[in-house]
Amino acid sequence: MSVIGIDPGLEGAFAIFVEDGTYCVVDTPTITFEKHGKTRRAYEVTRIADALRALRAEVFLELVNAQPKNATRAAFLMGRGVGMWEGIIGTLGLPLHYVAPQSWKRHHRLLGTDKQAARLKAQQLFPAADLRRKKDVGRADALLIADYGRHLLRGAA
Repeated sequence: MSVIGIDPGLEGAFAIFVEDGTYCVVDTPTITFEKHGKTRRAYEVTRIADALRALRAEVFLELVNAQPKNATRAAFLMGRGVGMWEGIIGTLGLPLHYVAPQSWKRHHRLLGTDKQAARLKAQQLFPAADLRRKKDVGRADALLIADYGRHLLRGAA
């Protein structure tokens, strides 16, 4: 069975590990539109569902919580993103596991580090993944979440 790891933010990504050991990582598809004279972005749900539809996979979704320092709008958008992923995964009938950031970060020895430390760790573990840019932290997180999911599934077997 394949494993999918998801960093659910608009700047996030999802990583897919296939049974044969290959993997890929994809930035979360989004659309850009105008609303009240401002440019906005939203999840492109159809493209996300199409990418996952043919997979028989266990899904590991990062369960994010609002932080006191987060602005209300940012926390709302993050919750919306998690709900969007839950809807797609539920519609496709894929098994869903929630992963606290502390769990996958502890597994990869990243507790207390900044976002770039996760990107550097993912570069070491998955050298074929394109993680060169500083903004590729969503890709790195998705890879590390999926890798943590694989670890959990091996332990359950």
